Formats: sequence, C-alpha cells, structure tokens
Amino acid sequence: MVNTKIAGALVVSSLWLALAPTQNAHADAIDDTFWLAVKQKGMVPQMFDEESQAVNSGHMVCADFRSGSPTFDDEGLRIAGMYGVGVEQGKEFVGLAIGSYCPEQIHPAPGPNACGCDRRQGRL
Repeated sequence: MVNTKIAGALVVSSLWLALAPTQNAHADAIDDTFWLAVKQKGMVPQMFDEESQAVNSGHMVCADFRSGSPTFDDEGLRIAGMYGVGVEQGKEFVGLAIGSYCPEQIHPAPGPNACGCDRRQGRL
C-alpha cells in the first residue's frame, strides 16, 4: 500500500517541476524584451555591456521603489550618476524598468479625472 502523504508530496513536486520551466521562460521573455528596449534606446554600450547588468539594474530600480524611498526624479538622477550618463537617460532607464518589472509603480496623473485633462473646458 502506498503512503498517501508520500503520494501527495510526489504529485505536488511533479506539478512544481512541470510549472518551473514555464515561470522561468516567462521571466526570460520579460528580461529579453527589457534588454531589447534598453538597446533600442541607445543605452548599450553606453550604460551596459551585457544583458545581466541591465536586468539587475532594472530589478534594483523596482526594489528601490518598493521600499518607498525614491521619487522618480531621484531614481533617475541616481541611475545617471551610477552609469555616467545624463539625467534624462537615467530617467528613461527608470521608466523602462518600471514598465517591465514593477508596473504597479505607475500612477495616474493627478487631477479631477486621473488623466490630467479637463473635458469641461474642451482641453484634452
């Protein structure tokens, strides 16, 4: 007779092993897309020589935001200083990182209808 606890653990382990490659493939796809965007913005080789550097820095940006410490401008300035680039390029990298790794950090624009527009006055 098979022990039901062992059989249950084997089923759970098998499911985990079956799902693990899918999760890694998803992360790899996000990293690849992020790396492509970084290259398209001209940040290679100016800021990064290899994908792992950019990906690690992107995750670092999101860790900073999740800790609640920086503003967007402060983080852009920090990245610019780390890599010896202009503040605008630092901010651009921060935006790419947020879009790829921590989209929950994107906040709507302030204002009466969250887009910063006022339809009553005909401005969009």
